[in-house]
Amino acid sequence: GGALCAGGIAMTGHPSAYLGVERMGTKVEDPAVMPVTPRQVEPEEETRNSWTWLARIPRVVPRQLLGNVESFLVGRHTGLAPHLPFAVLSVVFFLFHGRRSGARWLLLAATASVALFFLLWIPFNWHGGGGFVGNRYFVNVYPAFLFLVTVVRPAPLLLLGEIAGGLYLGALLLTPWGAPVVYPTLQAHVRGPAFDWLPGETTVMRRIPGYEGFSQSGAWFRGRKDVVDQRGSQMWIQAGPDVEIWMITAQPTGSAYFEVRTEAPDNVIRIRTPGDEATVVFEGAKRRTDKVQMVQLRTGRPKHIDPVEGRPGYLYVLHVQASHGRNPRRANGDWIEPRFYLGAALTYLGSQERLEDPRFYEVEWLECSAPEVVRADEEFQIHTRVVNRSPDAWPPYPLDTQVALGYHWYSTAGTLLTWDGLRTALRESLAPGDELTVEQRVLAPSTPGTYRLSVDLARETISWFSERNGGNTCDATVRVEAASAD
Repeated sequence: GGALCAGGIAMTGHPSAYLGVERMGTKVEDPAVMPVTPRQVEPEEETRNSWTWLARIPRVVPRQLLGNVESFLVGRHTGLAPHLPFAVLSVVFFLFHGRRSGARWLLLAATASVALFFLLWIPFNWHGGGGFVGNRYFVNVYPAFLFLVTVVRPAPLLLLGEIAGGLYLGALLLTPWGAPVVYPTLQAHVRGPAFDWLPGETTVMRRIPGYEGFSQSGAWFRGRKDVVDQRGSQMWIQAGPDVEIWMITAQPTGSAYFEVRTEAPDNVIRIRTPGDEATVVFEGAKRRTDKVQMVQLRTGRPKHIDPVEGRPGYLYVLHVQASHGRNPRRANGDWIEPRFYLGAALTYLGSQERLEDPRFYEVEWLECSAPEVVRADEEFQIHTRVVNRSPDAWPPYPLDTQVALGYHWYSTAGTLLTWDGLRTALRESLAPGDELTVEQRVLAPSTPGTYRLSVDLARETISWFSERNGGNTCDATVRVEAASAD
């Protein structure tokens, strides 16, 4: 939901915050009791809408400062080298052929001090915000570099500078009013291949426009919105180009599991991580089951970063490339997104450590009330109450890694008859410690007799809960009678 903020006071705009409902074990505000006590929110940075930041003592995070320096020099969207190339060339001429007088050394130190000032005092916005190409603050210092140059030698170096500058600035100069591309932004020029050689700005990533960010299974992903899109639990990847995706986790992980889908027959999807590579071949994939494969990759060594919010993270740069694509349609034939040529749909299932953590499968069964007698092949309902005793929320439908209620049928002697019963999806995410009550769908066996109904939970595409928690299920005895003749 949205938020209404004024003077540091914020009230959430999510409906559950003021409907006065008790759901999932959590009591929320009752609007009948007025006034609602506001919640004090700490400002993200004391520098917002004020000049007091000029006099404060900045909080210096060494890793963040190093990341800012790297981005300031060679960052893909803000770097000095790609966006102010003749500043670099001027320093080269000064160091090797210029008259290195005291005044010019002082001028060079002054330009460096200006950069350091912004990197230290506003590390979250040292480049001047996303509404500018390059560095909005440092561009004011650009003319000072002219006074460093006294000799241009060798002269061909100037031509090389022109060529190098053209690789990065040519698209801007040729299309000064905006490039005619899908999802145009001020940063559209970075879609050129030369920018792939430069690092992205990890410390100010949320302030760079033209990107899509979303969470999946405990990780945060970010990619260019013209080639990456979020659709439910899936990351849609544009067919054709090598698509770069940033994956950030709170803790380092040794592996990553992905569910890979395609809508294009004979598609070949290549996925690379810093430590591994996999090629997924969908040869003649026409049936729905042929269009899904599971992939496990070693993630390799991450880059330890400190994002703008101050929370440390671990960055893994993924690359995905699909050979074929298809414009996706809805069931009625309408285009879902006619501009997006879908090559692959990825769902991050989690790391091996996360998926195999037995704590996720801890559950408490309160009730599974089944009728004593049902008809053969009859679909009926049982009243099920369950509590999430794991440290993580259970994701609901439509996530591909959703948690759903299911069941197994056994004979009274313990022989397994049906393992994979009907699913009943959770209505919403179930937080740790919360209780869920649901009318669960069950299909009776075809043969009359007395059976044991074993109610279980499934983490789709991963495992049944009973396989990870020592067989903790909710059981009931049900007698199945022959179906009536009519």
